[in-house]
Amino acid sequence: MLGKTIVEGLRLTNVKLEPCMYQILTLVGKSERIQVITKHEVVIQVNHIIPIDYTMVHAKVVVT
Repeated sequence: MLGKTIVEGLRLTNVKLEPCMYQILTLVGKSERIQVITKHEVVIQVNHIIPIDYTMVHAKVVVT
């Protein structure tokens, strides 16, 4: 789940996003409406500071 600011920072344009009509329950117990979801998986590199010890995550993400 990404916020609007992060989506803008990742340069995910409207071409890469599609509407989504679902609601999700967050870890803090709030219900949020999903605005859009990515059409394709987004690749996120975790621990990019140490190049030999990192993890790549491929996931479709939603924007709240």
